[in-house]
Amino acid sequence: MTRRTSRTNYHSYQYSPSVRAEEYDWILYHIIAREKNCTIEEICEHSGFSRTLAEESLSRLTKTLLVECRADRYRVCSFEEFLITSRMNQDPFSDIIIENGVVKVKQTSVEPADAKHADSAMKP
Repeated sequence: MTRRTSRTNYHSYQYSPSVRAEEYDWILYHIIAREKNCTIEEICEHSGFSRTLAEESLSRLTKTLLVECRADRYRVCSFEEFLITSRMNQDPFSDIIIENGVVKVKQTSVEPADAKHADSAMKP
């Protein structure tokens, strides 16, 4: 009986025009879910995909909040993280966003109206 190693290449096909991008995304999503905290090199090794193809797929997965990259390691986002992050990031009235697992205050470039009035009141 042979034993599977963690470095096994589970998918050995490369880019094909007949394969939709979502299918590559789905494969990488499952690899990340199984292997947990993978670097892009490990993902390419497990999938057999080129680095370019993996980067494009990971970009789509990150943009849709299905995976997250921290310190060059990819991990699957939980359902709760997905819901909270998408809700906070899409709320036009919220001053808070979640970016790479960090809660941040949105940066605004517009000065408050009170600050403009205070400046003009100070001038002689």
